[in-house]
Amino acid sequence: TVNWMLDSNTEINKTTVEYGATPTHADAVKQKDNYKEYRFTGWADSSGNLLTSETKIYGNTTYYAQFEANDRIYTISFDTGGGTAVDQITGAYNTAVTAPAAPTRTGYTFAGWDTEIPEMLTEDLTITAKWTVNQYTITFDTAGGSTIASITQDYGTPVTAPVAPTKEGYIFGGWNSLPKTMPVTPEGGLIVSAIWNVGYTLSFVSGYNEQAYYRGIFAAGSDLSGIGTPADPSRIGYTFAGWDKTVPNYMPAENLTITAQWKVNQYTITFDTAGGSPIASITQ
Repeated sequence: TVNWMLDSNTEINKTTVEYGATPTHADAVKQKDNYKEYRFTGWADSSGNLLTSETKIYGNTTYYAQFEANDRIYTISFDTGGGTAVDQITGAYNTAVTAPAAPTRTGYTFAGWDTEIPEMLTEDLTITAKWTVNQYTITFDTAGGSTIASITQDYGTPVTAPVAPTKEGYIFGGWNSLPKTMPVTPEGGLIVSAIWNVGYTLSFVSGYNEQAYYRGIFAAGSDLSGIGTPADPSRIGYTFAGWDKTVPNYMPAENLTITAQWKVNQYTITFDTAGGSPIASITQ
């Protein structure tokens, strides 16, 4: 009979082996599982002789579980998922754990850790930060132009420019520093201002009434080479004789009016005297 003892007072169990055989037992670590500060190192008899694969017994024997202090260092690592780094926590078993300060991450709010931070070090852990994406606002200052609604969306998402505003007498030149993706904005939102270029009017007019055949607004220096001229206008009693000036290659820094030219038509009245004396016709 072999008595297996956890310590001098605690029996694990008994086993029976043949005379001259080598006894074995594998339950000591489980018996000591609640004491992780100790590490099982083997079995020894009352004289301190360690049980080995060469040991033979020839009578009733008692073996005692042998333990030594667990000097292993345990580590808690923190994966901040793009946030500021958090130092590892290391120490021996049952070292008290002080929770670290929360990490920060541009455009996100810290939402806690995916695993509760233990009060004591008992095992190796990797704990991951959870994040909630923030929303920010871009406000559009049209500087006297038509109103444009603000944009509110998640940090880092693509920003699509809104429909261009309009302003009488001006050409919209884009937005001042409109970001490509939503940034972290100040409280109240990022204010983006409209850029306006002074607009000059290019008009084709009839020259005899208020009719305009074409009207466009262009910034000074704009390329007009693709504008061309409108279809020939018509006027009762007149023949269109062209425009008073040609379209320049580039828009001047002034309003430009191009006026239709007309040549008056002549018509004839002929008199039928029905047998009376002839009357000359009139052309005018």
